[in-house]
Amino acid sequence: MWGRRSKVAEPVLLDADAQHRAAPRTFSIPRRIVRESLRPGDVVKLCFVVDPPMGPIEVERMWVQVLEVTAGRYVGRLANDPGYLKTLEAGDRLRFGPEHVVARDAPEGDPLYLDPDAFAVVSGRVWTDGLWPRRLERHAIPDPQFSGWFVLVGDEPDSYKADLANFVPVAQALLFDRLRVLDSGLEGPIGTTMEWDDASLEFVEIPARPG
Repeated sequence: MWGRRSKVAEPVLLDADAQHRAAPRTFSIPRRIVRESLRPGDVVKLCFVVDPPMGPIEVERMWVQVLEVTAGRYVGRLANDPGYLKTLEAGDRLRFGPEHVVARDAPEGDPLYLDPDAFAVVSGRVWTDGLWPRRLERHAIPDPQFSGWFVLVGDEPDSYKADLANFVPVAQALLFDRLRVLDSGLEGPIGTTMEWDDASLEFVEIPARPG
């Protein structure tokens, strides 16, 4: 039963933000604005350091439900029993910060939900040529199989974009397998444009031009 212990634990947690900055293209975490604006009831994934390691196991990923938000820091409740950490159990309360958040659960209906079975439209320069996607655009597409997201390098000329043969429909689950960082970039309603920012090492929303 949750809530067996009243003490707030302070386990050793992996600094996910530092890990992302060391490998931004392969170690994906939610955008900073998401990690810094969690609310009670949100469920996030943290990486708990296993010390000493148990064979190859150095961290254990577990879900935590946010209970309290104070001055940009969080108190949460562990949602599952650890398999390797013997000092914690489901229901334990613990402290953490935005820098520790590896993922945020976004069930269907959540503004950040991404349907893994929906298709995105991917530039061949990204999917075939292997170039880094720097621009994401969401358009209205009259086909429920498509999310409306276009994944682009960002320098494709109009003549390239006018030829549908230059684009590949890719299921978003497959897209995330190859380009994990996109799971924190394909966010927002129709009309959203996101661009990769080299300073913050994440996708940022580009305001729509007036008119």
